[in-house]
Amino acid sequence: MSSTQGRLSKEPRLPKKVCYISGGSRGFGQAIAVRFVEEGARVVIFSRGGCDETMDLIDQIEGVSAAEVALSCKCDISSEESIAAM
Repeated sequence: MSSTQGRLSKEPRLPKKVCYISGGSRGFGQAIAVRFVEEGARVVIFSRGGCDETMDLIDQIEGVSAAEVALSCKCDISSEESIAAM
């Protein structure tokens, strides 16, 4: 069994797209971020506590460096100040 989480799609559906994903630290948000990267997108992922675990999962995708395709931010979308700071 491979240690990678996924692979790049042979025919990516989101090449050159930039996607902003809230709640990216776990659950659906984390799964969406990983899948979008597998489909060729660059992602900005954010949550109140940061998305370090998601960045680690993205780094495990074969042929991907998280630093090149993802940006992790701390942001509380219920706070206008937090959104402006992001």
